[in-house]
Amino acid sequence: MSCRHCVRQVTACVRDVPGVETVEADRVTGQVRLRGRFALPDVLSALARAGNEARVVDSGVVATSGGAAPTPPTPPSLEEDER
Repeated sequence: MSCRHCVRQVTACVRDVPGVETVEADRVTGQVRLRGRFALPDVLSALARAGNEARVVDSGVVATSGGAAPTPPTPPSLEEDER
């Protein structure tokens, strides 16, 4: 995620996933920390539909690129790669 718009876009698409209670997106690290009772495949699908690629580094955290350069993972996290 390279800008505030990316943070808002990622937050909005992940917030709509069933079971997600809170979303904390960090533009600097490209990570999104999630809380709730959700299925990670649903989160990854929502991000993909929004044009973001992500990979799971640890449960409960998703990271998105939104055009930013990939950053090294900071466990626990999911880190998104650029397309």
